[in-house]
Amino acid sequence: GSLSLPPGTIHASQEFEFFKLVPIGATINCQAKVARKLARATMHMLVLELDVLDQNSERVQSGKATIVLPV
Repeated sequence: GSLSLPPGTIHASQEFEFFKLVPIGATINCQAKVARKLARATMHMLVLELDVLDQNSERVQSGKATIVLPV
């Protein structure tokens, strides 16, 4: 699926940690959840936590992304 974001949205930061090589052609699954949600007068901030699993359900990558959305 796709995610539509409002105009003015900023991808403020991201961090990734890699645990295992993934061969070309392998199937992976990315799971994301909202870890934190902050509201300010002029913006909202979301911190997303990501886990990437290989076809054996082993974690190959994790990460965090911060998104700033206008109010």
